[in-house]
Amino acid sequence: MKNTLPKVSIVIAFYNMDKYIDECLESVFSQVYENNEVILVNDGSEKESRAYLKKYESKIHIIDFVFNKGVSAARNAGINHATGEYIAFLDSDDIWDPGKLSVQINYLLENKNVDGCHTGINCFNNEGVFVSFVDKPITLTKETVLRVSHAMPSAFVIKRSALLDVGLFDVNNRNSDDHDIVIRLVMNNYRIDFIPKALTNMRREGHGNLSSNFIRLVKSHFYLVSKFKHYFFEYYPRVPLRVHYAYFLLHDSKNSSRYVRPLVRVLAKMMSLGYRIS
Repeated sequence: MKNTLPKVSIVIAFYNMDKYIDECLESVFSQVYENNEVILVNDGSEKESRAYLKKYESKIHIIDFVFNKGVSAARNAGINHATGEYIAFLDSDDIWDPGKLSVQINYLLENKNVDGCHTGINCFNNEGVFVSFVDKPITLTKETVLRVSHAMPSAFVIKRSALLDVGLFDVNNRNSDDHDIVIRLVMNNYRIDFIPKALTNMRREGHGNLSSNFIRLVKSHFYLVSKFKHYFFEYYPRVPLRVHYAYFLLHDSKNSSRYVRPLVRVLAKMMSLGYRIS
């Protein structure tokens, strides 16, 4: 099996997540698809967190950053060190079902015109699964991807050559870097399909500070729209950029009620500065 099927490089960005990394890696070691390598990029974690990883050094390849550079830089380092034909991303607090990689690689082998694919998602916390996403576009179009990425990193498998071709993750966009790279892939005519099975389990327990996270999210969306404004003008010629900004903010608030109050404050500030959100 290992000699006939394409190799998958599993890239995990790690930053002080020793609380969850055991579950994460156990889901990787339990994969039915065996021809893989695991590259964990330690993104400048505290000494205690790095020491916790020592027990895995015989099973995985660990790359150490001296200082925290952000998830984009960590993923890029993993891609550059990878030897597999395909890259599969996994956040260090997320979990895969055992058949996840097998289903995706089989799909890609059966559909040679497809460059990458992503699976459905179960969002869970310490009380269990609270929402599942299995209804997404089968193939990402250029119009669709400008509005919603759909392909979440932990659910995504893509040809390494495609990532290298579009220039890897943008390290200047630390909160929408996944959406950013999916836009570039699709705009460069790489086909990304959806497998409507919830094989990826994403942890949602509200890590970090709400206010600071939201401000970073707002800035990243402004950066994204500004960076790709030529595409927004091309595919949505009658829609002002400020409406796209507002759409992203409203989309975030819809997916997380925690953001409603910060959203209202931001929209009020935008309106006071002369923006017309309509």
